[in-house]
Amino acid sequence: MTQKRIVIAGGGRVGRRAANLLDDRGHDVVVIEEDPEQVGLLEEEHVATIISGDATRPSILEQAGLDRTDVLAALTQETGSNLAICMAARHLQPDLYTVMRTEYEVGDEYDEMVDDVVFTEAAGARSAVN
Repeated sequence: MTQKRIVIAGGGRVGRRAANLLDDRGHDVVVIEEDPEQVGLLEEEHVATIISGDATRPSILEQAGLDRTDVLAALTQETGSNLAICMAARHLQPDLYTVMRTEYEVGDEYDEMVDDVVFTEAAGARSAVN
């Protein structure tokens, strides 16, 4: 498997778990998180480079080195913030693959704005059934 560079916006429960899984698979992971408590938890785990800041701000996204990034996954709890992060990242790096977490099922509503949408509740249910 080829190592990829993945930037995760949001270091809460979902983002931290994703960072751990990606690190276990040998990928280079960067997590952007603004909550100091979550930043501390992430730093203790030593699985990713941590950028402390608001990922909706282009200046913070630029610190992540999007020009060297394969995938940006916006995994915060807020659908609107995740969309804004993906759109800002795509503006800065047009060929970047973007993944957006959503709080509700959206169908193909965001297909022209992001590459992939993850509805975590449905993903959890599929995993439990499988």
